[in-house]
Amino acid sequence: MALAALVRTGGRAATTLGAADVEALAARGIQATNVMGTPTADKLTTLANQEATGELVVPVQKTFPLADAPAAMAAFGAGTRGKIVLTID
Repeated sequence: MALAALVRTGGRAATTLGAADVEALAARGIQATNVMGTPTADKLTTLANQEATGELVVPVQKTFPLADAPAAMAAFGAGTRGKIVLTID
């Protein structure tokens, strides 16, 4: 979990990638969680509605056209603080 280096002692870190080494981070005084979800149509509809009204803000680091998917994957692999988006024109 690359961004864990930015978390101070006593802080918390969570990832949806299953990348948190919970024991190693605990040794540094950081509470870590690997978050797993079970999306349903209702949950996705709720999230879409929250995004549409501005209640939910999704940070986008960079947008790539679909033809540049390999570059998008490389950017994702390098670590991000926001989402990587592929667009279909």
